[in-house]
Amino acid sequence: MIEKTTLDNSITVISENLPGFASASIGIWLNTGSRDEKSSLNGISHFYEHMVFKGTAQRDSLEIVQEIESRGGYINAYTSRENTCFYAKVVAEDLKLATDILCDMINEPKLDAQDFRKEKEVILEEVRSCLDNPDDLIGDLYGMAVHAEDILGRPIAGTLQSVKKLTARDLHKYQKE
Repeated sequence: MIEKTTLDNSITVISENLPGFASASIGIWLNTGSRDEKSSLNGISHFYEHMVFKGTAQRDSLEIVQEIESRGGYINAYTSRENTCFYAKVVAEDLKLATDILCDMINEPKLDAQDFRKEKEVILEEVRSCLDNPDDLIGDLYGMAVHAEDILGRPIAGTLQSVKKLTARDLHKYQKE
């Protein structure tokens, strides 16, 4: 049975217990994606998705991944136009650990300036890769053709120009908002 619970802090939790399964999955969807970005900040949601994996107040980037994957689990994230999602799949007894790690990543990312500069290059390369991949490029071109100058016509990861202009200060402000 699927259950919906609204916590005192207005966070909605959707859960389902499937007896007999040895694994558990958790996803945290932030209600912000590329459609919520100002034109000057196109790509910042995707940038944030990348940066939270760089470390937190409690864990460095290696610990984030190792604490999940050394136990046979999986951790990842994605950004869409509507939301940014962080998720993990673990053995059932590690659900509390996975929840703690994901919450730590979202609530306490260190957002270090040096990591920001390095990750900007990674994201710029990702954008260039999309421009070189017909399957990726056609989706962005279609979005631009259908939505013209509308927010929905912009690429989720941003453009080379918009990502280059993003600053660590922009990211800190975005995280607080």
